[in-house]
Amino acid sequence: MLGKLLKYDLRSMLKTISLFWAAALVLALVNHFTMNSLNFESSNFLIDAFLHFIPLLLYIGIMIAMGVLTLLIVIQRFYNGLLKDEGYLMFTLPVKPWQLITSKGLSAVIVSFISGLVAVVSIFVLAPWDMFDENAKEMLRTILTFDGQLQIWQTVIILISALLAILVNIAKSIYQVYAAIALGHQFQKHRVAMAFVMYMLLSVALSVVGTSILQTFATTDLDMQISHLFETGVFGTITAGIWIVFLIGAVQLVIFHVITERLLAKRLNLE
Repeated sequence: MLGKLLKYDLRSMLKTISLFWAAALVLALVNHFTMNSLNFESSNFLIDAFLHFIPLLLYIGIMIAMGVLTLLIVIQRFYNGLLKDEGYLMFTLPVKPWQLITSKGLSAVIVSFISGLVAVVSIFVLAPWDMFDENAKEMLRTILTFDGQLQIWQTVIILISALLAILVNIAKSIYQVYAAIALGHQFQKHRVAMAFVMYMLLSVALSVVGTSILQTFATTDLDMQISHLFETGVFGTITAGIWIVFLIGAVQLVIFHVITERLLAKRLNLE
């Protein structure tokens, strides 16, 4: 059943945002050719520059709109799908609240990740392609291998670990929004405003906890133990750092999921 819910949520999200992905890539390709064709010695340089500037403005506008729309879709699918009129239907289905939340969360992570990926790809499409020559490739190879201190398989493991850490922290950020909305919905009035307040309070709480943990490390020998862990070369240091980020994000993700699930399961208050 989770698969059917995921298919429904993804289809709803992709219906709008996919148009912006396509527009971003097309405009990046258009700007690649228009920017490279600009003649600085032309007698009509100002007119040409203005005409070349219009596609660039459109590209920037699409990129901003894509980011904003992604955020709005993530919030709207959760809020309208579970806490407004559509929620009456969704909670009559033979599924658990955690499945409804997980479907929304996974869909939001997929859409958010693809939006970020499209943004990165469009920048590479926009850039002059002659920059990807052998010197650039060699420089990239040097960076990825930390000047030869890493093997290819180690670089692959680091990249995969970094991808997992990114996905988990994207999910954590999305679930923090979900938890804030669920908390704000416990109030009878000004629910949207209270959701924003709850989000800020959750952010402050995370900041306080993070500061406390750092202070604990500073006043005990835990920092020495961690430093010994990092004394395993470049590969061990980078991998350990990435997985610490992954674990911190995963713990926060679980906490926000539990908050959201418990509130929707025990204290559901539909509009």
